[in-house]
Amino acid sequence: MTTHLEKRETLDFVRNYFRSKNIKGFIIYILLFFIFLKITGIYNRTILSFVIIIIIGIIKYSLIPDYLYRETREGVDKYYKDRKSNKEGLFIICNVKKWDGPMFGILNVNDNYIKFTPFKDNLKNEGFFVKLEDIKVNETTIIDFKYSIFNRLFFRDLSKGIIIPTEEAQICIQVPKTYEVYNWIQNSLKN
Repeated sequence: MTTHLEKRETLDFVRNYFRSKNIKGFIIYILLFFIFLKITGIYNRTILSFVIIIIIGIIKYSLIPDYLYRETREGVDKYYKDRKSNKEGLFIICNVKKWDGPMFGILNVNDNYIKFTPFKDNLKNEGFFVKLEDIKVNETTIIDFKYSIFNRLFFRDLSKGIIIPTEEAQICIQVPKTYEVYNWIQNSLKN
């Protein structure tokens, strides 16, 4: 069984993830800058403050390149270019949710194991390999990220994830087309 996700669907998912991340960062930046202006006393000139915030914010988020997005996109392109060599198991591009930021890579679900390989070279040691007997197959579920109100409103595909419980920890992943991928993972694990 192989993945049926089109490259376009995967790239849309990655693009939406980073777009959401940048918009949330921009909103936080505006709030912090607004607090700074309030503390320094420039806040009283509301129109000037608002113009300063918007101009600096636009410059910051449009001129500074997003290297993480670029690296992730290169990883996706490389995966789809080399995809014909991946014959065994289910291969999905996903984001492993962790507290210190995104970790995009390839999740390989096989009859015997689950293996995650990050795209970024400096994160290779954070990949994981879990044998099938260590996975609690019946407890694998789809979850809603309760605190992602912004994503629920604007990026619905980012507000759901898949939890794969193991003996040691729970693996939480974000994938494009969550329900389809969940069914593929369930079928792969139960075979």
